[in-house]
Amino acid sequence: DRHNTTEVVSGETSNQGTSDLLLKPAGGSPPFLTFASKLGTMVKTSELQFFSGGLDTSGFDADGRFAILFMEDGYGGPGGQIILFHTVALMPEGINTRKRHVGNDNVFVIYLDDPSSPLSKSVRRSQREMTMKSSLLSGDFGFVLIFVEFQQSVVRVSVRVRPDLPPNKMFLGLLTGDDIVPTEAAPAYVRQLAFLADMVCRSQMEDILGLCANWEDRFQQLHEMKRYHNNNNNTTR
Repeated sequence: DRHNTTEVVSGETSNQGTSDLLLKPAGGSPPFLTFASKLGTMVKTSELQFFSGGLDTSGFDADGRFAILFMEDGYGGPGGQIILFHTVALMPEGINTRKRHVGNDNVFVIYLDDPSSPLSKSVRRSQREMTMKSSLLSGDFGFVLIFVEFQQSVVRVSVRVRPDLPPNKMFLGLLTGDDIVPTEAAPAYVRQLAFLADMVCRSQMEDILGLCANWEDRFQQLHEMKRYHNNNNNTTR
């Protein structure tokens, strides 16, 4: 099953009012890049053969030269779980360029680079309500926010939801909470958490909007290709 989620780094980002400040970082700190690289495999966007998450794969690097991809069966072939991380620090600078990918993701993984930043403090203050006081990114998505904060030999993983969830998304509050995870286990834990959160969001949207799952969509495309091929064969006879 194919999934994409957003991964961003936050240092001194303000948490006052809706903003797109999370899309502005020009790069990531060494600890962030180390953590990000363990979420999957760093691959060239031009080599994203099976799933690109909408990124440009033409070789012109319009969405960056590299991306982080996780494939359950390794990078040798498709099968099982595939997750493409829209990593802001790896994309060319420019809010509009980044937001056309990030703005359509259900789940944001936000690495808190600075424990003393306003955003880090806001996450800790939100333990009771489990919602953020304001949206971190304008738009209609970004329902689930996974905050990652390294604390000496352990990692604090905090799951929150956006404050203006529509009534049909209120059940996402069941995903919220705080966990302390060993440093070495944090990347795999966060990756699986993002996958499950995206699955829940997609399942709900499929039920409400009548959308089909990824495997159903691929089946329909293969069916259409077969029908098109058969029609062409009939017209050439």
